[in-house]
Amino acid sequence: MAFTPIKLQSLVIKFLLGNLSNLRYFSLGSNDNSSLYSTDVSWLSRLSSLEHLDMSLVNLSAVVDWVSVVNKLPSLRFLRLFGCQLSSTVDSVPHNNLTSLETLYLKFNNFDKRIAPNWFWDLTSLKLLDISYSGFYGPFPYEIGNMTSIVELDLSGNNLVGMIPFNLKNLCNLEKFAAAGTNINGNITEVFNRLPRCSWNMLQVLFLPDCNLTGSLPTTLEPLSNLSMLELHYNNLTGPIPLWIGELSNLTKLGLSSNNLDGVIHEVELTSLVGLQYLDLAHNNFSGCIPNSLAKFHRMTLEQDKEDRFSGAIRYGIGINDNDLVNYIENITVVTKGQERLYTGEIVYMVNIDLSSNNLTGEIPEEIISLVALTNLNLSWNSLSGKIPEKIGSLSQLESLDLSHNVLSGGIPSSIASLTYLSHMNLSYNNLSGRIPAGNQLDILEDPASMYVGNIGLCGHPLPNNCSINDDPKIEREDLDIMSFHFSMIIGFMVGLLLVFYFMLFSRRWRNTCFVFVDGLYDRTYVQVAVTCRRLWRRN
Repeated sequence: MAFTPIKLQSLVIKFLLGNLSNLRYFSLGSNDNSSLYSTDVSWLSRLSSLEHLDMSLVNLSAVVDWVSVVNKLPSLRFLRLFGCQLSSTVDSVPHNNLTSLETLYLKFNNFDKRIAPNWFWDLTSLKLLDISYSGFYGPFPYEIGNMTSIVELDLSGNNLVGMIPFNLKNLCNLEKFAAAGTNINGNITEVFNRLPRCSWNMLQVLFLPDCNLTGSLPTTLEPLSNLSMLELHYNNLTGPIPLWIGELSNLTKLGLSSNNLDGVIHEVELTSLVGLQYLDLAHNNFSGCIPNSLAKFHRMTLEQDKEDRFSGAIRYGIGINDNDLVNYIENITVVTKGQERLYTGEIVYMVNIDLSSNNLTGEIPEEIISLVALTNLNLSWNSLSGKIPEKIGSLSQLESLDLSHNVLSGGIPSSIASLTYLSHMNLSYNNLSGRIPAGNQLDILEDPASMYVGNIGLCGHPLPNNCSINDDPKIEREDLDIMSFHFSMIIGFMVGLLLVFYFMLFSRRWRNTCFVFVDGLYDRTYVQVAVTCRRLWRRN
């Protein structure tokens, strides 16, 4: 279905909205404003009392003077122009009237301009500045140090180069710093050294994936007591996980995948992470066993209904004032269901453990079955041995399970068929044997044969080789006991019958006794039936 674009500066907008001088809240922001566009926003300047303006996803690509128009709104406190295809901006404004502006959201625009100078660096009242994925380039601006009121700063997805400025230490209210996809190209220890110490215990989110960071994580660091998200994947970090990470008791998301980290994952590094609901250490060089302390991830042990999942979202809310609450829900890239997926917006309820593509050995710990809130478990491409935990079906929320490319042995537990939310499973290239379980979700998974390839001992549907009884793991001990009982009854009955035939055939005394007994029984039965019938006939 084709939609005709709707021009926004209609008579209704110009003469009705344009004359509402007392209007305080105006929002056209939605998930789909692709049919709305405007070539002129000058009518906004007449809304002199406006405090909240949201025109997200309205096409403003033809608007050139939007900064000067917005600057005529002295009461404005919230401005959101997300995905408006803006391409023009200015270095500065002659008279800054936006002294009350606290939230500026310019994500996903097309400015194609040096990040400094720029007009928004003069807005020292800002508490939230999001200019991510908007085509800015150049070094990280020194002007950041002037934004002393900043609570959230997101510079992600711009072509910024060089180390973050040392005057970032002036941001004593900083709770979230994101610069994903920039080219910091420096040592991770230096990055930590430049974070503001005055807000050390306030920082909640440090989001620096794909920043070309090098070196090892600091071995000693004063605990970031309020940190809930540490995301450093797709960098060039080396060395082990430092012990101080295990002291981040408020951490809910830890992402260190796709680096060159090594060493053993120690129990003590995970023991205190009771709130963790997202752990991604994939594509590194970790060795040793999977620690049993996984069971101490209390957040992962709380089972939720699907309808209640949103309450467990990885969500970050920054209270700007009594009337405005800016909720930030982080985008998360997860390797699940056989492919890399981006979880964003309101579906960030992923409870995840990804330890794939490492050098882990030993068995899968039985304690993992206590993590009943897990939706994604990926342990593929390691050297794990032993059996799949028998009660893996206890992971009732599991949607994706990948144990491929290990050396697991034994049968596939029948409880796996009880994973009713399962939509992807991969057990290929192990040493599994026996009959493949069937039922429930296992019968409707896509490309079922590929899930079991590389296990020469497996048999049954969907593989072409049939199973013998000896290969059937579903015939467990209880089933064998029942079969043995029935078989014993049959053997006993046949032996008893053969004994009777033996005595009848070879003993004349037994034959005579048996015949006399049968004749007597026949006579008594005949007389009793005849007498009973005669009595009934007389009564009638």
